Amino acid sequence: MILNLPIYACGGVSHQVTDQPPRLKPLIDATSLRPPRRSDRLTQLGLLGLAACAGIERLAKDTPLILASGEANLSSTIQVNEQIYLDKTIPSPIGFINSVNNSTAFYLNQVLGISGRTLTVSRDQCSLEAALQIASVWQHEYPAPILVGAVDELPADLRQHRLRMQYSQEAILGEGSYWFYCGSGRADAKPIASIGYCGSLGNRQAAIEYMQAHNISHFIITETLGNSRLSQDELPGEPLDLASPGLFSTQNGYYLAKALERLSKGDRLCLINGKRRSSRISLMIIDRC
Repeated sequence: MILNLPIYACGGVSHQVTDQPPRLKPLIDATSLRPPRRSDRLTQLGLLGLAACAGIERLAKDTPLILASGEANLSSTIQVNEQIYLDKTIPSPIGFINSVNNSTAFYLNQVLGISGRTLTVSRDQCSLEAALQIASVWQHEYPAPILVGAVDELPADLRQHRLRMQYSQEAILGEGSYWFYCGSGRADAKPIASIGYCGSLGNRQAAIEYMQAHNISHFIITETLGNSRLSQDELPGEPLDLASPGLFSTQNGYYLAKALERLSKGDRLCLINGKRRSSRISLMIIDRC
């Protein structure tokens, strides 16, 4: 899908976790954003990422927001289900509300003081790609730029989570929150990058040929693919080496944000991703402005 989606600012946070996920409240207290009372971990993580993204202090009231998440409100959902099926009790109203996956986007809007069109998107490991595709369509309807976030949290029981996600018990896990201020309508700023293409191709050879035809200078292969379907040796351009954020479904948000810090004007990056249980390969082509 051709996007032609400009990016004006980006930023976020991530944590590698080997034992227990860190407490987020002390980190949020150091920012200017205040989460709603009894907000869950996904909301807190979303706010931490937003606090690291330049430009949120100047958001228009009608700014649209798209939240991408591979696993959504894990901690709240697990807690509610354990109360119902293990403890045989009725969950609290707040706990139930927090387990509804679009509640996080509502809370983020509330804290930011915006009331534009809002959507929550989940497409496994390609949730960010889906959100950016939607933003490229919305940019023709809204003159103000759009907030696109990629947020995934870790629950407390990491052993259980590794089983759930079909990771090995030795896998280093992560959680992250990365946000992109993108779309049309910024007369007062120049974009730092532009996403020209974002979509999936049916097989390895089609992905290689597409990259060769588009003069790629750098590429990143996410951990979702590793070298299982594509090898660095067969791709055009140079690999962009970035420290792994630990495994989480929207880690491609981390790679995109960090790559934009490292690339020079005129570089063209291909971010290569894909669903673990699909043969299709997702490509995102980004030009550094």
